[in-house]
Amino acid sequence: MQWGSHKKLVGIRFLFPPLDEQMSLLEKAKIWVARHDHKYFVDWTEAELEGIDPILRPLSIITRDIYKLHMNR
Repeated sequence: MQWGSHKKLVGIRFLFPPLDEQMSLLEKAKIWVARHDHKYFVDWTEAELEGIDPILRPLSIITRDIYKLHMNR
């Protein structure tokens, strides 16, 4: 494996699904802002996340500790 060929899953890449490369920068920015406005869904339950658009939803439940580990760098 080459060094540049594998992205380490930390930060936003660990918590949320990747955004489609075909999306415009504006579309990507709107998703990032929506995630931020929802405080990155920290401490939301599965039931609360069910009503959220899948493109915004995290890959799994985000606790405060997980958030701190991946986002406060």
